[in-house]
Amino acid sequence: MLRCVRNLECAAFVGAMEAGNRSQVSTQALREIPRAASGTQTPDTQPLVLRVQLVVVAVALFIAFVLGALAPAKGTVLAAMALPEWNDGIQPYSAEVEAFAGRIATGFGVRHSVALEFSPWILEASQRQQLAPELLAGLVLTESSFRKNVTSSVGAIGPAQIRPDYWSQFCGTADLSDPEENIYCGAQILAHYIERCGGEACALSAYNIGPYSVKQQAGDRYVAKVGRWREALESAPDFNAPRRVSDGIGVADTIVVPEAVRSTEVSASLPLLPLPSESISL
Repeated sequence: MLRCVRNLECAAFVGAMEAGNRSQVSTQALREIPRAASGTQTPDTQPLVLRVQLVVVAVALFIAFVLGALAPAKGTVLAAMALPEWNDGIQPYSAEVEAFAGRIATGFGVRHSVALEFSPWILEASQRQQLAPELLAGLVLTESSFRKNVTSSVGAIGPAQIRPDYWSQFCGTADLSDPEENIYCGAQILAHYIERCGGEACALSAYNIGPYSVKQQAGDRYVAKVGRWREALESAPDFNAPRRVSDGIGVADTIVVPEAVRSTEVSASLPLLPLPSESISL
């Protein structure tokens, strides 16, 4: 307990103490009043308030976007449009390959499995070089009878009977034993001769006997033979597969050979045609 020696001194000291307490209380109160009036949050509540504000803004923007997308623009008319119909005249590539293989089988008298193997090669090669696929197919039939591993006495190989020492570099391939690459190269050579000669007959003759050969009769026979096969293929029915009949044991392929092909004295019973003896390839 505070003891004062003099009453006046005690009164003065107590008064000073009370005045000091009032000053501290007033200062603290003054500090709290502006914070309460301004609504300032404590640091712990600020992230929550910020999240709420962001959510409100995002919802408002989403609603505005939806309303703008649904509402038609001023001066425009909404109309339903139908999708274009499929053009049945354009066949998928697989159907085109199958149809051409059927024509090769019926027009040339080869097995359907062989025709189906050669069909995409001939179609793609002829498309690359802008040739008629029937012309290229007639050339392959005349050269090799659709045989993949045949070699002539002069070293020509493959379905298109190409001499690698002459044409490998020209065709840009090192493997002319590959039947697919062989047919591509044959189409490239034929297109080159057509551009050089200006016509298919001259190009076919040059393909067979060479551009400077004097064996013109052999070249003419070659051109006529390829032409007959081409006509036979062009007139062949567009079947996807050969007709099949029962032979009493199982089901066998029956090849229908057109009359134009029979005139060339080729037996329809042979699965593959013999290699023409008069064909002299480059």
